Amino acid sequence: MEKKFFTNIKDISDDDKVYRGATFLFFSTPKGLECGVFIPDDGLTYILASNGFLVCLSIGEEGNITCQLDFGEKPYAIGKEIKRMLLCDLHDVYISPKMKYSIELNEYMLNQPFTLT
Repeated sequence: MEKKFFTNIKDISDDDKVYRGATFLFFSTPKGLECGVFIPDDGLTYILASNGFLVCLSIGEEGNITCQLDFGEKPYAIGKEIKRMLLCDLHDVYISPKMKYSIELNEYMLNQPFTLT
């Protein structure tokens, strides 16, 4: 995946809602490289699982868990929690902007009455 299609988590709002299935890309920073944090040039891809775990999907690292985001009683994590857990000067983290559309659709669907036909 290419970084240019993603948004740096520094640029998301504290109130943004990020649902499970969101995709994150991690890249090393110069300081991270100096400190021995090695991330391949094409980054590492993570997905937000239903239990709040950020699980790596990249070959050779698949299944590794970076952290667990707090969903609380909600079906999503908020931007403030994502930044609290992931912002660091050793790596840059980007989130797929496509999730914004999924979020709006999920909220719409959650507020619709359910009927059987």
